Amino acid sequence: MGAELRRIRENLGLSGERVADSLEWSQSKVSRIETGTTAFTVRDVGRLLSFYEVDPDIRAELLAATAEENGEGSWITSAGGWGRRQGAIAALESTTREIRQYQPVVVPGLLQTRAYAHAMAVAVGAGSPDYIADVRMARQQTLEGPDAPRFLVVVDARALLFRAFPVKVTRGQIRHLMGLVSHPSIDLGVVPIAAQHTVVAAQGFTIFDFRSGLSPRTVWIESPGGDCYFTEEAAVARFETAFTGLKSVALRGNDAVEYLNVLDGEVERFDALVAGVGGS
Repeated sequence: MGAELRRIRENLGLSGERVADSLEWSQSKVSRIETGTTAFTVRDVGRLLSFYEVDPDIRAELLAATAEENGEGSWITSAGGWGRRQGAIAALESTTREIRQYQPVVVPGLLQTRAYAHAMAVAVGAGSPDYIADVRMARQQTLEGPDAPRFLVVVDARALLFRAFPVKVTRGQIRHLMGLVSHPSIDLGVVPIAAQHTVVAAQGFTIFDFRSGLSPRTVWIESPGGDCYFTEEAAVARFETAFTGLKSVALRGNDAVEYLNVLDGEVERFDALVAGVGGS
C-alpha cells in the first residue's frame, strides 16, 4: 500500500514535503506511510487519496484493501463506477461457500432476469444499463456447478410490487423466481405482505461466508453513495440474528411457489387500481 501511494505521488510530481505541508502532517509521517514502517488508518489513506484526486474506482479499492489489511471492523468505500461495484461483488461471490441475503425493496442481483436488471439500471440512472445487465447475468453463473456457494435469500413481497418498469417485466421476474425455488444452490424465502415480523430490517444486507478460513465473515450493505462492510464479530452476529428472524416468517418451497403465483395475478390488479386512482 505504501509503495502504491508513493507511486501515485511521484506520478503527480509532488514532493513528500509538499504533501505533508498541505495535510498539516510531518514529512516523516508521509515517509513512514510510504515505506510501510508505521501503522496507518483508512482515514490517513483517505486524506492522501483525496489530496491526490484519485479516480473513485481506484480510491474505493485502495480504501477497502487498507481496511482489510489493518483488520478494521468496518469500512465504507465510495460508490465508484458501476463496473467497479459489479466487479467487487462478483469477486466476493466467487470465493464464498455460503451467501445469505435479505432484500426488502428490490430483487437480489443473483436472482434477476435480464429484463429486470436492465430496467433497474435505467431506473437508477446508470449510464450503461446493457453492460450492467450482461455482467449481472454473468454473475449468476456463480450459482451453477458443483462448487457453487449455497445462496440463502429472503425477499420481501413488497420488492415484487415495487415497479419502475412495465408490468410485464415484474410478472416475468415473479415467474422466474417461481422456477428458482427448486434450484439446487438456492434456498429462496418470500416474506408475505402483512406477515407479522419477529425482527425488522429497514434495508437489505448480504452476509458472505468465505471458503478460506482466514477470511472473516463479512456483511455488505449497498447504497447509492457508497458500500459499507462489517467484519467485526459482534456486528456480523447482529445481522445473522436478523436474517434468522426474517427467514422464520418467509414462505419456502411449494408454499413460496403458491404465494408467488397468487402475487403474479395480483400485479395487474394493483396496477389497474393505481391507474384508476391517478385517473380520478
